[in-house]
Amino acid sequence: MLRRKVVSATVVAVMVALQGCGGAGVTVLGAGAGTAAGTGISHTLSGVAYKTFTMPAERVRHAVLETLTKMEMEITGDKQVERNRRITAKAIDREISIDLEPLTPNATRMQVTVEENAIFKDAATATEIIVQTANALEEQA
Repeated sequence: MLRRKVVSATVVAVMVALQGCGGAGVTVLGAGAGTAAGTGISHTLSGVAYKTFTMPAERVRHAVLETLTKMEMEITGDKQVERNRRITAKAIDREISIDLEPLTPNATRMQVTVEENAIFKDAATATEIIVQTANALEEQA
């Protein structure tokens, strides 16, 4: 009887400790997906997805534009913002914002935010944009 109570208390404590860590679980699942494109995608708790590519920013930019076109998302902007590049797009009830930050001449950090109905973040779509961009970069190689 005491052992059952200890196990139950431990399970509850672990559940409470991990509350709100859904983004971490998605990252772990993405890393184990088995394809090179799906690895290394991270998420913030607010639903923003990001990945660093070992590619020049301009190559990543072309892959992003190819990806958005392939996904039939309307590209609404592509401009330089200080050192970074900001690409914006639209899909049904979604506003997509992609920031490309050149870390070095051959390393680029990509951050994707997808807002649904201007209220919610759509981490699944943000992740798919990164995965498809990685696939486009692999095809270019």
